[in-house]
Amino acid sequence: MAPALVAALPVWRACRVTVREAIDRHGANPSWLGAASARWPVALRNVLRRPTRLALTVFLLAAGGAMFMTALNVSGSWERTIDKVYLTRHYDVELRLHQAQPIALREALIAMPEVRAVEAWGYSEAAFANPNGIDVSHGYPDKGHGSFAVMAPPPATRLVDFPLRSGRWLQPGDDDAVVLNHAAIAQQPGLRLGDVVSLSIDGVVSRWRLVGVVEEIGAAGVAYVSDSAFARRTGTEGRARLLRVATHATGAQQRDTLIRRIDDLVTAAGGHVQTAQPLTELRTAMGDHIVILIRALLAMAAVMAVVGSLGLAASLGISVVERSRELAVMKTLGASPRRLLRLVNAEAQWIGAISSLGAFALSLPLTALLDALIGGLGFVAPLPFAVTWWGVASWVALVMVVSLLAARPPAQRAVRASVAQALVQV
Repeated sequence: MAPALVAALPVWRACRVTVREAIDRHGANPSWLGAASARWPVALRNVLRRPTRLALTVFLLAAGGAMFMTALNVSGSWERTIDKVYLTRHYDVELRLHQAQPIALREALIAMPEVRAVEAWGYSEAAFANPNGIDVSHGYPDKGHGSFAVMAPPPATRLVDFPLRSGRWLQPGDDDAVVLNHAAIAQQPGLRLGDVVSLSIDGVVSRWRLVGVVEEIGAAGVAYVSDSAFARRTGTEGRARLLRVATHATGAQQRDTLIRRIDDLVTAAGGHVQTAQPLTELRTAMGDHIVILIRALLAMAAVMAVVGSLGLAASLGISVVERSRELAVMKTLGASPRRLLRLVNAEAQWIGAISSLGAFALSLPLTALLDALIGGLGFVAPLPFAVTWWGVASWVALVMVVSLLAARPPAQRAVRASVAQALVQV
């Protein structure tokens, strides 16, 4: 069905051509180009003789190029986003304890020579309280994606620096203030600054006043409250369940060794490390999420580029056959084989250049669309728009090489055709 539909238009147009029109077609430039086209390069005028054929050939190459550029653009946008993991977090390892442990444990960690800084945070799984029903917390089996927690950083924390989207960060004396990250506010889109937020912490409902919203890339929903207010409402004065550690480790092996030593230290103090997550592991996990999509887009681009190059070769081949008499006349007037080769190659290069412009133009809205879609799924926020210029340059270089390779068979046909045979063709 598809081949018949594709062939329907050219067959219909061919059937409407009169005998006189068919005989009169001698390969000259069509009238739609206008008199100004006489000053254009010969190769460009040849390319524009068949606009419909040109559009189909350019579309295939442009679609492949758009996929290629979009894949690299989205990859660049994703990398720029997850770079914020390091820009906003200034620690190396996060340790969550099974139960709250005395804050004095922090002093024991600070004494270790490999440790640069330690902060003890309050931490608890939580849920937005539902006054008319049961409090429900959402989450995946990994207990990370889609979850919600309350964290209580120490005053003037130096290990995180999340950019504000609205409002302000916690201040000394904030006994009822709460700051939500953007993933948490997405779970309650109706909240506004100054609204009362009801949180269920260990089954106990507490009320807080929303004072700010921050952007936190790479985290599930989090509500930040002051450590003193958290300790009073949960009865954990002098204890903490979350440790964030900045180290002097220069590699994964040193960091893993230090984590094992910290685990032993916590165990000796009567505690138990529930999870230990290096910051590099978080960034790597986030980066791996996009790999499959990028590879799929590049594979589609490769397939479309191959199809487009075959279409380009077929288009040039048909063009050479249609212009056999014209090429024969050029030979008769003294055109050398090298001249004919350059002419056909130039036509292919013009098609490649036009398709590259189309690919770049098409890649921009595709990049914006995928940035919004993927960012909304992965980060609950659009990815920042980015254009990978080396990817644009790579595609232009690739399509020019492909154009030359596709032009080789038609160019050789044009050179090898004898003048006598070409002139007698009708």
